[in-house]
Amino acid sequence: MFTFSVFYDSEPGDGDRNQTLGGAFTVEVWKFSLDAEYITALEREKGENGEENKDSAWVVGLAFRPLESVPLEFVTRYEDFDDDQSGGQDEVLDYRYVAGFSYKFLQWATFFFEYDYWKYERESGSDAADHVNSLHFRIGLAF
Repeated sequence: MFTFSVFYDSEPGDGDRNQTLGGAFTVEVWKFSLDAEYITALEREKGENGEENKDSAWVVGLAFRPLESVPLEFVTRYEDFDDDQSGGQDEVLDYRYVAGFSYKFLQWATFFFEYDYWKYERESGSDAADHVNSLHFRIGLAF
C-alpha cells in the first residue's frame, strides 16, 4: 500500500562532482496509485555563467485501473523544474503535463497512448517557442 524511498547520486562533472539527493513515495488505494518524487542538486559543476546552479524537480503522478479483469490503466503526471536561474531562458523546460493510457492486449504486447504538453521558459522579446504539444503511440513488446 505504501512505498517510500530516498536516494543519493554522485557522478563525475567537469572538475567537480555532481551530487543529487531525492525522495519518492507511492500510495496504492483501491484502484488508484499516487506517486510523488522530489530531486534536488546538492553540488554541481560550474555552468556557463560560472556559477554552480542547483537545479531541482518535483513530480506527481496518478494512475487508475478501472477493471480488475481488463489490463487497462489511465495515467496523468505533472513535472515541475527549477533551473536555479532567475528570469526566462530560451528552451529551458519549466514544466510538463502528461496524460495517457496503456492496454495490454497480449501477454507479451502493450499498446500505449500519451499526450504531452511541454512548457518552456522564454527570454523577454524572444521568438523561441514557449510550448510543445505532442502525441505518442507505442507498442511495447516483452521478450
